[in-house]
Amino acid sequence: MTIAIFSTTPAVEKSFREAFPGENLLFFSDKLSDQNIGSSGEAEVISVFVDSEITREHISHLPHLKLVTVRSAGYDNVDLTAIKEKNIALTSVPGYGSKPVAEFTFALMLALMRRVTEAHDEIRKGTVTDSSHFQGTNLFGKTLGVLGTGKIGQSVIHIAKGFHMNIVAFDAFPNQEFAKTEDFPYLPIDEVLAKSDIVTLHVPYNKDTHHLLNKERFEKMKKGMHLINTSRGAVVDTDALLWALENKIVAGAGLDVLEGENELANEFGLLAKNASAEQLKIIVEDHVLIGMPNVIVTPHIAFNSREAVQEIIDTTTSNIKAFVAGTPQNVIKQ
Repeated sequence: MTIAIFSTTPAVEKSFREAFPGENLLFFSDKLSDQNIGSSGEAEVISVFVDSEITREHISHLPHLKLVTVRSAGYDNVDLTAIKEKNIALTSVPGYGSKPVAEFTFALMLALMRRVTEAHDEIRKGTVTDSSHFQGTNLFGKTLGVLGTGKIGQSVIHIAKGFHMNIVAFDAFPNQEFAKTEDFPYLPIDEVLAKSDIVTLHVPYNKDTHHLLNKERFEKMKKGMHLINTSRGAVVDTDALLWALENKIVAGAGLDVLEGENELANEFGLLAKNASAEQLKIIVEDHVLIGMPNVIVTPHIAFNSREAVQEIIDTTTSNIKAFVAGTPQNVIKQ
């Protein structure tokens, strides 16, 4: 069996070698791309991280491919129609890292509300003469709106309870038993936005959540609220977020993800491919967000704890073994 593994690290390579002794393993430190797809043409299995896009064209270069396994919970980077047509299975790592992502959500929240990064930047520059302008805001007693109450959203709610925050939530599929146990209400999304001092996003990305937060929704938010996004960048309309920041509806944002973040990481390559005007516009807007003092941007690292990364690797190798044994697990229904 030939397995091609992209975006590898020493830990990924070590675990795959231990899990599949004697198999033909192809390791690529870079993400899957037009440049390296030709070197993996014999692969029956490919394993990718969220930075790799699997397109119809890529699939056409992999005639022996039987399984795509993504080392993430989300799989919006895969052309589902193309793999379905070829009868290629897809597995993911559902619910991994709920605790580290939830913890990172609060790292962003605290840094934003208490103006930690602003103070840090100024003290490193030696320009602090009056610390009064770093006055922050307590979490205690604030209303937290949680959009998405899967495993990550539930972990966020557990932590929020420790800060004595008031919780309101929205989910397309409410978990009423959990809500009863944790004593919070599910409300329509517009009502959640209107009541919340802080809104945190924990929804999957799909056609229904694309630009879930748009200008119309920002207009319904409490003025001076704060936004946290550790889900997917395109859940938020970047143009609308900039408008909301400019009009002080959003006082600040903590963003571990950005719309167009893959393109942002490869701007020169995008220019060489004659990117669309919309793609270029989003990249410019991302740079504007990154430069704003009341916005904290991190490079999609909320999941990235030692424990969570090992869980991802272990589940991925287990997914491959189960598929080969004829007892597939964590399969995405297409």
